[in-house]
Amino acid sequence: MQGEIDRIVKRIRKDGIDFPHITSHTFRHTFATRAIEAGMHPQVLKAILGHSSLAMTMDLYSHVLPDTKAEEMQKISQIF
Repeated sequence: MQGEIDRIVKRIRKDGIDFPHITSHTFRHTFATRAIEAGMHPQVLKAILGHSSLAMTMDLYSHVLPDTKAEEMQKISQIF
């Protein structure tokens, strides 16, 4: 898989585009980040990613939650 990714990046760079080195892990991380942003339940994401604990999933991907927290607080502010 990494060989295919490297070949694609090489073709992009050949066209004169500055493109960063990426790995299959980059796709995994992007998927997990976007899943949390979209509201996927962390326990479901844990199962999809095959992590042994929810803490592991949240330690790796909770960086997206500050915006989510602000959005959720905005929702409940309407109540008060």
